[in-house]
Amino acid sequence: MTRRRRAWIACWSSLGLPAFVAAQGVVSGQVRMLEKSDKPSKDLANAVVYLEPKPAPRKGPQVMHVSVAMHGRDFSPHVTVVTPGSTVRFENQDPFRHNAFSNSDLGTFDFGLADRGTSSQQLLKDPGVYPVYCDIHAKMASYIVVVPTRWFTLAGVDGAFALDSVPAGQYVLHAWHERGGEMKEDVTVPAAGLSALTLQLDARGFRKLAHKNKNGEDYYSLGGEEY
Repeated sequence: MTRRRRAWIACWSSLGLPAFVAAQGVVSGQVRMLEKSDKPSKDLANAVVYLEPKPAPRKGPQVMHVSVAMHGRDFSPHVTVVTPGSTVRFENQDPFRHNAFSNSDLGTFDFGLADRGTSSQQLLKDPGVYPVYCDIHAKMASYIVVVPTRWFTLAGVDGAFALDSVPAGQYVLHAWHERGGEMKEDVTVPAAGLSALTLQLDARGFRKLAHKNKNGEDYYSLGGEEY
């Protein structure tokens, strides 16, 4: 190694930067979803796209602290993406009570009755999809998607997506949607990145079924939802 190169590396390291940085690019494309009768998809913005490196790195992605609002008898955002070990806080912004819960096989939680202005939080350790509902309002539904990577995004309303600063290497590219299920494929990302990818999901077999309350029973109504 030449004296000039050693001096360059020493200077670079003094700035707290690695001496060698892997080439990074953008991975972009389009999520498309097959619909019954070829109808246009109106909820592509709820599609999650992420790259899972192969092999998995020794150190996992940074944990996150995010919030989901209960407002207008709905969860906002509808879909939230976090990394393993992250904390999700549920905040009641309505003038009536809510009871957020999840009976996911990955781990259950139940916050109980929450008055306006109160909040509760949940630590989510395992990757996967956590459906979240309200035990009082049957129409309220949300999804927390835990992904084992820092390269993730939600698609745009037109299905377009872009993942920035992706190092060259081997990955599994995933796409998930509550109606379209999941698809995945192995990809090799070059230093220049990848573009014009098409991720095809299929919602033609989707049937919206009523979910159960936190006790595994049907919701009941006395002429309308109780607040």
